[in-house]
Amino acid sequence: MATPAQAQLAAALAAADPAAAAVARANIEKEELAARLAMEERSTIKILVDRAIDSRCPAKIARGLVERPRWTVAQLRDSADADVSVDVSVSEDGYLRGTAEEHETISMPFRTFLAQLTDDWRRLPSALRYHLAQTSLEQLPTLRADIKVPPALRGRGVRHVNLWLAIGAHTSGLHYDCFDNLLVVVRG
Repeated sequence: MATPAQAQLAAALAAADPAAAAVARANIEKEELAARLAMEERSTIKILVDRAIDSRCPAKIARGLVERPRWTVAQLRDSADADVSVDVSVSEDGYLRGTAEEHETISMPFRTFLAQLTDDWRRLPSALRYHLAQTSLEQLPTLRADIKVPPALRGRGVRHVNLWLAIGAHTSGLHYDCFDNLLVVVRG
C-alpha cells in the first residue's frame, strides 16, 4: 500500500508536473526519516526496559513506551462497562493507608463512581474522596481493549492490567509490591 507521499508522487508523475514531483519526493524522504527514527526509538526503549527489568531497578521512561488511551469522562460513563460493580476506597482526607481496615471500601457501579467527576475531570464538591484502586481491567473489558501491551514488554509475561483512578488529590504511603510494575499516567 502506498503512503500518502508515494501517491502524491505517482499523481505528479502522471500529470507530468515536475514541481509537484519534487515536493512529493521530499515528503517521501521525510516519511522514511520519521520511520527510521521511530524504529531507533523503539529499539532504545526496548534496551531501557530490558535493563530496568533485568536489574530490577526502577526506571522512568518519559515517552514512547505506551500509547496512552485518550479517554474522556463522557466515554467512560457511556461505555459498556459503566454498569460493572467496582470496589472504591473512600476517605475524608485523600490519604490511603494501604489496608482495608484503615479506610472504607464500598462497591458501586463504575458509572456512579464516575458521577463524582465533571466532564473536564474535576472533582465535584464532596466531603469524601473516592479512589478506584487496583481494579482489574478484565472487569472492564471495553477499557481493557484500549490498552495494548507495548512491544518492548511482549514475551515478558504480563500478568495483570489494573486501573487506579483517583477523584481529587490522593496520597498513598511508600510501599513494596510483590510484582514488578509498569505504571502509566493517563491523566494528571
